[in-house]
This record gives sequence, structure tokens and C-alpha cells, in this order.
Amino acid sequence: MAGLGLDRIGKRFGAVQALQDISFAVPAGTVLVLTGPPGSGRGALLRLIAGLDRPSTGVIRLEGQDITTLPPDRRGLAKIFWTGAFAPHRSLQALFGFALRPLNLPGAEAERRSVAIAGKLGLADQLARDPATLSRPQRLRAALGRALLRDPSGLLVPDLPPELPEAEAADLAALTLHLAKSEGRTLIATADPGSAMAMAADLMAVLQAGRLHQIAPPETLFRDPETLIVARYLTRPGLNLCPARVAAFGLIEVPALARDLASSAALPGLGGQVLAALHPEDLVPIAGESHLVVQQGVQGWLRHLHLQAPDGSRILLALPLDQPAPGPGQRCALQVVPGRLMIFAADGSGRRLH
Repeated sequence: MAGLGLDRIGKRFGAVQALQDISFAVPAGTVLVLTGPPGSGRGALLRLIAGLDRPSTGVIRLEGQDITTLPPDRRGLAKIFWTGAFAPHRSLQALFGFALRPLNLPGAEAERRSVAIAGKLGLADQLARDPATLSRPQRLRAALGRALLRDPSGLLVPDLPPELPEAEAADLAALTLHLAKSEGRTLIATADPGSAMAMAADLMAVLQAGRLHQIAPPETLFRDPETLIVARYLTRPGLNLCPARVAAFGLIEVPALARDLASSAALPGLGGQVLAALHPEDLVPIAGESHLVVQQGVQGWLRHLHLQAPDGSRILLALPLDQPAPGPGQRCALQVVPGRLMIFAADGSGRRLH
């Protein structure tokens, strides 16, 4: 099924290379979340897809058609603008009517669309109100409605307003996702990992410094990251990254864990340096004296243990609340959950070795 395709997209702003050589293709109806730290280029990429900026290099295709140079209103896509979309209209009905004006619809059809969209958004009884007098959740739903009025094949969703309480953000994300998926629309959003939007993604694309590092389902990115950048960015509250040395018989010595670990990776020669990486939930405390618990905290259903390793480094564990755990001042040893060890190159490239 044809969808959205980007081929070697680049974007320069003067001397700054904001995006470089980005290529991917997603089928129609996909929920794709562009994620990355500040300055990653995720917002700039969304603007290119929307047609609000043009790429410096590369081609953008939608359903097989080259849309690289098409204006926004001819792409069949709609970008949501969460703020600044409500003045100077005297009613929500007038706001929706203005959004439909470029389609030159008969008055009755424009009114029908406005009423239908308002009904889907829970705003049917608010059409006569001044948009400025709506509550914040209603204004945000109205912004979503403006984007849906033209019946786009794809919906482009920038980050939800940062001041939104978590419950309101989850409700808005759920409504946006429902209205996209129920009608087979492609949805492309920018969001942080762990957000309500990201957790519902079919695919996530991780960008940093204008480069695409990996695009895959969220669970694949978490369990099978291709680079250290992806592994570190997606791990909350933090990835355990331990310097290690290649030993004999396929083992690596990890001083921070006070043990040798087996690996089937294609490792550097004997004595070579690598990085052993483990998510906090992939380590289990067992009887022993090698590590000292220095701090404990609770977040949601997880207990976080901060341990001091024999080499002086810190190790973070995340355990279910119902799992027994040593307390501050107590000692333990560590066991790695089988199959969860990740090994990365220590040469600065961040390449995944295992």
C-alpha cells in the first residue's frame, strides 16, 4: 500500500545542516512518531513533510506522487496548529467555515462537515460559541477539528503543548489517534519517548543532530537498538553503560558488575575495549557483597535502586514493587537477565556489536 516516502532529504539553514540524508518509507495508515532530543531536527522534518519549508536536497513522495515542491494545501496532508488558530472568528462554526473556504464547498456541505467534525470532537453544542471562550481542552479539540475538516489522507501532529497536565495530554493523544486510525489516515507526530503519542506508535524514528539513526517499532528500538545513541535516548531513567574488556573464551570482563559475561558477538581482540550496556530492569539483585545500595526511590510501579559498584561507578536497577530488594546501606551482588546484555563499540562510533 502506497504511503509516505522520503528519499535522501537534507535541509540547510545558511551554514547549518539541520537535516542530512534522511530516507524512509511508511505504508498508508501508519502511526509514525519522530523523536529525538532538542536540536534533533524532528520539528524541521515535520515542517518539510507539511510543505511549510522546502528541502535543500531529496524527494518527498505521498502515495507515489512527488510532492516535494507542492504547496501545503495541495498535498492532501493537514498539520495541526495547537495555538494561534482562533482569532478573529466570532463562533466556532465561523472558524470551521473559514478553514473550509479554499475548497469552495456549497454552504450546506460546509455546514454538514462542520457539524460532523464537531460531533466527533464532542463540540456539537459549542458551535455558536466564541472560540476564545472555550476551555483549554475544547480549544485543542477545535484545533484538531480544523485539520480534519478537509478530510486529509495524512495528519501531521506537532508536540502537544508542554503545559498540558498529563491526563489532558493522554486524552488529546487518544482522541487524535482514534480519529486518524478509525478513518485509515497516516499520522506523523513529533513526541518524546514515553509520551502517550509515542506509546501508540506503529513506528518510531530516532533522530539526533539532523541524522536518522533508526526507524522501527518502539519495542524493537528498545530491545534491539542499532546504535548507542538510540539505546541511551530511549532508556528512562538511564542506561547502565559499563566499560568492559575482552577476555578469553568469549567472555568480557565488566568491573562495574564484578563478573565476567559471555558474549557471542564479533568482539575486538583479547584485551580490546568495549561498552557493556544494560537497561535498569535487566539487572537483578542476588545474595552477595559486591555492590552497596546507596539510594532507593519509587516511581509508579517500579522501585529504583542506586548502587555503588566495586570500581566506584554507579549502577541503576528498576524492580517491580512486589519484588524483594535490599535497602540503603545493604549489600548485594548482581545477575544479568539472560539475553539482555548489549555490547557497543568503545571507539566513539556507538556501533552495536551484540
